[in-house]
Amino acid sequence: ISNQLTLTSLDVVLTEKCTLKCVDCSNLMQYYKNPINSEHESLVHNLKLFMDTVDYVHELRLIGGEPLIYRKIDEIISLLLEYKNLGKILIFTNGTIVPRSNVLKLCTDQRVHFYISNYGASLSKNVSNLVDALSKARISYLNERVTTWQDCAIIGKMERSPRETFEVFSNCCVKDTLTLLHGKIFGCPFSAHADRLEAIPEFEDD
Repeated sequence: ISNQLTLTSLDVVLTEKCTLKCVDCSNLMQYYKNPINSEHESLVHNLKLFMDTVDYVHELRLIGGEPLIYRKIDEIISLLLEYKNLGKILIFTNGTIVPRSNVLKLCTDQRVHFYISNYGASLSKNVSNLVDALSKARISYLNERVTTWQDCAIIGKMERSPRETFEVFSNCCVKDTLTLLHGKIFGCPFSAHADRLEAIPEFEDD
């Protein structure tokens, strides 16, 4: 039996701010009245602590909000690229921002990949410019056209049987992902933001 601590995926929330306010956002951005960025020094400290603790992380995903809003994203990418126990770095973006030239230069590392949620020209207004910039820099990316929404942004008490609850969580697209938000580790982005929004009551027997 291996004693190594190997993780599939870690979501790192760089900011609660977003360039879009999608009503069904599964990361609950629509509920933030005063969104903030992650405090940089604390984020750097926690990332170092995390990466120095685990033996290997297959992928680390930079998310938001819109992670490209985060002004010091270049410092975060540069820090992560120093670690040999990290596989891929995925940057999830909505196609509204084209990264600065210094960010693009860092992202030419083969471990960095962009995942573009393309909501169409009316919302993802810079997606063509973003794709052009990534292509010219030979940066790996996936431009996925999003045409349907999953109904997974509701905060409320669900009257589910144990079996229904098991099926919901078993089919979750981030069931193998942890989330780092403001110095705390959560089971997924939804639980992280729901906790931050104080939408989940504290249960003493939990």
